[in-house]
Amino acid sequence: MTTLHRSAVLAIALLALAAAGAGAWLRLGVLVEAQRPIEHAQRVLAEVGHLALVANAADQTQRAYLSGQDPQAERTFNTNAAELDRTLTALAALTRTDPVQQRIIQDIRAAADGEDRFGRTVVLAGAMHDHQATLLDRELSRGSANAEEALQQVVGIIAAAALLVALAWWFSRTTAAATRPAAVSPPVPATDATLGPPVPPTDPTLSPPVPATHPGLGTAVPAVTAGRTAAIASATAADAAAAGRADVERHLADSPLTAEEVRGALAG
Repeated sequence: MTTLHRSAVLAIALLALAAAGAGAWLRLGVLVEAQRPIEHAQRVLAEVGHLALVANAADQTQRAYLSGQDPQAERTFNTNAAELDRTLTALAALTRTDPVQQRIIQDIRAAADGEDRFGRTVVLAGAMHDHQATLLDRELSRGSANAEEALQQVVGIIAAAALLVALAWWFSRTTAAATRPAAVSPPVPATDATLGPPVPPTDPTLSPPVPATHPGLGTAVPAVTAGRTAAIASATAADAAAAGRADVERHLADSPLTAEEVRGALAG
């Protein structure tokens, strides 16, 4: 793989990962936004619960004060009443976009001048709690659906990015194999057509070189060989005859024959 191919694969991989990261970041933002209504509903429920507790405590201190059983009931009642007003103000700010809750808060304030103010407040706080619990369940269901959808999208984006990187790698390998130069065979040395193919040199230790003969001599080499063989045979026969003659002369010299008889024997 060339440097250009590797750079292309790296660029595609980075783009795919960047796309996957951007998609995951966007889905994460959606999930964060979906959590805000849930947190808001939980905060409203907490304030409604606190309102019910304060109203119940104020109702008990009011009864104790009116019956004269607790000398400190008036101070406790005043504290609970002030806390009740503070909680109503906080709930009015938290539920300013909810017309149902705003109407219930107005009903609680309208009952402030009644004899059963705090008992009425406890009942209305229960209604606020039921309404807010319904809203919370709705937001939780929506958040769960958004989380599942976000997870599927993130997994799909990551899978698509991995597939894109694999295809880019395969394409680069295929392109590199197609553009790779073929193996070049070594050049064959040129020979003269009139001389025929070159004869490789022979090792002188294996066989003696054959002497070249001229085409015009014909069978000169075999004829010379035959004549040499005949000359060697004649010389051998002459040597044998001379040796035999010397032996005969040596035997005749030791015999009692005369010189004339010896020459006659040799001539014979």
